[in-house]
Amino acid sequence: MAQVILVTGSNSGFGRAIAEMTAREQYTVSASMRDVAGKNAPAAHDLRSWAERERLDLRVLDLDVTDEAAVEKAVAEILDAAGRLDIVVNNAGISFV
Repeated sequence: MAQVILVTGSNSGFGRAIAEMTAREQYTVSASMRDVAGKNAPAAHDLRSWAERERLDLRVLDLDVTDEAAVEKAVAEILDAAGRLDIVVNNAGISFV
């Protein structure tokens, strides 16, 4: 049974690389990013298209990690779809002052 992973900040950089790498390693990946219908729509589309072409278990999830309700909703979606969440990679680059 594949590990279920949530990767935040998957629109580019390390987050995107981690999402792709874990999907290639047969993880069930929820690749999250903010505003998938707006500013990150091209990145979301590219990642979805890549996963479909490669036939990998990756789905793009809209998630703003600074919004507690959004986090709860995203985790609930993952749990509904996969039944569990094994790994979280928080690549959101959040810093608090």
